[in-house]
Amino acid sequence: MVKTKGNRANKAELKTPKSQQGNQNGGTLDHSKCQICDELIVDSTDKSIACEKCEYWFHQSCASMTNDTFKILQKSSANVMWFCDSCKPEVDGILKGVDALTSRQADSEANIKKLESKLDKIFGILDKVENALVGKEEAMEKVIEQKVADYMDEVVDKENRKCNLVFHNVDESTSENIDDRKTHDNAKLQEIFQYLDVRVNDVQIQQLVRLGKKNVEENGRPRLTKVTFSSVDIKRAILGKATKLPSSTDPFLNKIYISPDMTPKEREENWKLRQELAARRKAGEDDIMIKSGRIVKRRDFRSGQGHFEQRRSASPQ
Repeated sequence: MVKTKGNRANKAELKTPKSQQGNQNGGTLDHSKCQICDELIVDSTDKSIACEKCEYWFHQSCASMTNDTFKILQKSSANVMWFCDSCKPEVDGILKGVDALTSRQADSEANIKKLESKLDKIFGILDKVENALVGKEEAMEKVIEQKVADYMDEVVDKENRKCNLVFHNVDESTSENIDDRKTHDNAKLQEIFQYLDVRVNDVQIQQLVRLGKKNVEENGRPRLTKVTFSSVDIKRAILGKATKLPSSTDPFLNKIYISPDMTPKEREENWKLRQELAARRKAGEDDIMIKSGRIVKRRDFRSGQGHFEQRRSASPQ
């Protein structure tokens, strides 16, 4: 509440200062004097007002206050305060800080309400899920068991294929003799290994088989050749240099494509990925490729690799 004196004043008592502040001459300031003109303030005659912060008194005229303003302050409620020019900057800073805290509090309350609304929705969904699962525990257990079994089968299948490579477009012998066909296939593979500068002996090739039924048509497409090596390192060495093949001038070598031996699930995912790659390239994205099971931007791509990518099969094996 604003403390005033004079005319219709509320005749509030002068308060003893909380601490006497020193003036420029080393003395003390008197609360009963106007802090501007240094004249004594008389209760019955002088119009004066006290600062709510420092509690010092000021003549109305010395504080440059109009009569109308003074009268309004005299009649004001306890929520109205007046501050002198010395205290006002500090009080303004405090009030700004309070306003900022109030604003942040309002924002926090709004965010809390939003979170509460989201949580209500989540709890509602969970209730629906819980109700939907009532009596279906056995069916869920069977689904989970099947998922786990499928996953384990996939892991085992990948493990069994980890040393395998599949060679595409390897010329196939027309001989009816099995040994002749094996000799032919081994010779063709050695020709590929020599070009790639990877040494592979007969011991390191544990199995060599043609996949599927033989094409009886003349000039038919040769069957895929699956090779099982004695170690993953040999497989990686060959696969790492396979990008050299498309740039070969040899008509046999430049049509060879080598791929990992993928599981049925991997082949299906790979086929879908290539369908997406083809569609995006058709739409104008020429600088993309498949790497590590994802479509990525082409970076540091060696010459001939684009041809290598495009010659891959567009359908599952």
